[in-house]
Amino acid sequence: MTDQNPDYRALAAMGLRDTFREVGWGFGYTSVQGPSRSLGDVFRYYARLDYVWHSADTDAVAIEIVDMPTGSDHHPLLATLAWK
Repeated sequence: MTDQNPDYRALAAMGLRDTFREVGWGFGYTSVQGPSRSLGDVFRYYARLDYVWHSADTDAVAIEIVDMPTGSDHHPLLATLAWK
């Protein structure tokens, strides 16, 4: 899902907080798909599809999108959270 998806808004409405939105930097792309045949072989599709959610009982300290080969088209996220 993206942050434009109704499910994203539903999670936020339940009180969960998006760690990347709080302490991340940049666009936060976690998925690189492509090249897209529908857009031509030149374009790739970049999106932030992966999230670390936390409750009000914790503070977001840091989050990093790890750039390492994993065999997946999604990058791992490494988040640091602290109890309040």
